[in-house]
Amino acid sequence: GMKIAEMIDLSAPIYHNCPGNPCLPLTRVDLVMNMATSDFRLERLDMATHSGTHVDAPSHVLPDGPALDEVPLQRFTGPVAFVDLRALGAGAAISATELEPHAPRITSGGFVGLYTGWGQKLGFTREYAYDAPWLDPSAADWIVDHGVGGVCIDHASVSGSEEDNDLAVHQRLLSAGVLIVEGLVLTPRLLERDGWHLMALPLHLRGASGAPARVIAFATED
Repeated sequence: GMKIAEMIDLSAPIYHNCPGNPCLPLTRVDLVMNMATSDFRLERLDMATHSGTHVDAPSHVLPDGPALDEVPLQRFTGPVAFVDLRALGAGAAISATELEPHAPRITSGGFVGLYTGWGQKLGFTREYAYDAPWLDPSAADWIVDHGVGGVCIDHASVSGSEEDNDLAVHQRLLSAGVLIVEGLVLTPRLLERDGWHLMALPLHLRGASGAPARVIAFATED
């Protein structure tokens, strides 16, 4: 059978008041039961469906788009090609020009991982919130034209803080059935070899426009 040689967690940890998308309410993790007053420990979690590491469904921006639980399960996994964009710098547009050299590495129906370095900057800073590189419309078109199944980024949004551009790029991708995985935390190890597979399994939340996900990259033994 298939043997997994390496596995890397690409998800940001969830904890009380953890940083993330500045437009959304803060995540709360409250201790409800504890060992002093009960025989067990139990927490209550309160978070937005698009907080932290999460998957966007087409219904996020499309009135008639499928909700997350209507997306076939196999769409949430597949080969992934990570693209090193760390040299772009603050506020840079990610255009088709940046993606074109990587076309041979991309599998039809698979994922593209946009590695901006902003996952390492996750925090309550203006730099994280407002200065991330963002996907421009030419790159969104390129992704659709190359049959990509999903696009991932190590920031709260593929559109950075370019709010006026935000919906257009989301609409372009999601209307073509391209899933969007946001809020990843990536590591340089992902750039040292090809052959990674991605698994981005969102919570099975009925009718949701998006949901938190545990996202992992794994490589199999040859």
